[in-house]
Amino acid sequence: MIAALGASTVVLAGLLAGTMLLRGELMAAWPPSQRLFGWLGLG
Repeated sequence: MIAALGASTVVLAGLLAGTMLLRGELMAAWPPSQRLFGWLGLG
C-alpha cells in the first residue's frame, strides 16, 4: 500500500514537472492550454 502511494506520488510529480518545463511546447501544440496556464499565472 505505501509503495503504491509512493509510486503514484513520483509519477504525479514527474507529470507536473514535465508540464511546467515544456509548457511552451504544450501551449503551441494545444492552444486551449494557454487559458489554463494564464489562469495559473504561468502564461
